[in-house]
Amino acid sequence: MLNETFTTKTEKARWKKYLSRLCAVAWMGLLLTRLSRLETLRLAYDHDQLLQDILEKAVMRQRPFHNAPPFPFLREVMIGSLTGYRPVTTDLALPFYYFPAVREVLVCNIQERLLQQSRRSLDQLTVGSPACQVTRAGAMMGAFDPTGMTKWIKMCPKLEHFHVVLDYSPDLHDGHFDTKVFRLSLLQVKETLKSLRLGFMRTASDRFEFQSAAMVQYDLYGLLGSLKELSVLQQLSIPHVSFMRLKITSSGSFAGILPRSLEVLEITGVVVGCSTNIVSDLEDLVRYRDHFVPQLRRIVLKISPMVVQILSAAFLRFAYEGAGVMFEIQGPDF
Repeated sequence: MLNETFTTKTEKARWKKYLSRLCAVAWMGLLLTRLSRLETLRLAYDHDQLLQDILEKAVMRQRPFHNAPPFPFLREVMIGSLTGYRPVTTDLALPFYYFPAVREVLVCNIQERLLQQSRRSLDQLTVGSPACQVTRAGAMMGAFDPTGMTKWIKMCPKLEHFHVVLDYSPDLHDGHFDTKVFRLSLLQVKETLKSLRLGFMRTASDRFEFQSAAMVQYDLYGLLGSLKELSVLQQLSIPHVSFMRLKITSSGSFAGILPRSLEVLEITGVVVGCSTNIVSDLEDLVRYRDHFVPQLRRIVLKISPMVVQILSAAFLRFAYEGAGVMFEIQGPDF
């Protein structure tokens, strides 16, 4: 198998070393070269460079993928790590966007870090590649910086569903990454994107819900801005603190920055210190629905049982008065 897969003595020696040590990722990489009728792939690894070698060969149509297009039936991909201390990089998922049959790519436990690639960057592997057909992409559990995912979005002219859950990092608040780049990438799919879910693990958790608004440092306004340009967006999920920030930045009118196509609004991680205002805000949204969001039919709040008890009367009042809009209360995701 080594002679069929690798051409240089260096490659063969390197892979032989890992195979002799019974490295699971090395054996998995060789197995991938033989799975020509694979339809669904769930990857868990602890040595990304070995897997990257095989995936780059597939994208570049190098041996052993030189005779036929790789993975012609592969439609769904989920990538994770075997150990939490070796998170997945966004670049590791990039090759799957070059395989024309792939429609969905989901990555768990993601973190940006440079790969020690021996060949050229995956950003340059576009020569002769067919148009990306991915319609659903996402990352959850441990994503610190969303800007690396802009590569995914830029490669997906048909992207319909994008989901990312970010974890805690001071960089998100201190301006260590360019949020404008992320927003511009979203605007590239403004005519295809139907659902957008952005959030933070901590704002979706029980313990973080009880922080005051001043203690919640995060907002997604820099990532989102006005959403009206996302002309076909039907479903939106954002944290409560971002809901408040969008309202303040848009001069008190949250409905005014939503796309008219919106059908479902989901708000996560309600901040107790500001929770008394959320009912009136949502009442206003329903009241002006015909003018701003005529397609709105459902509002979902994902909150802890404690918050439900505190605001149960107000929630019930809103549920009854929100004529024409279904109102749901669900538990937090994390």
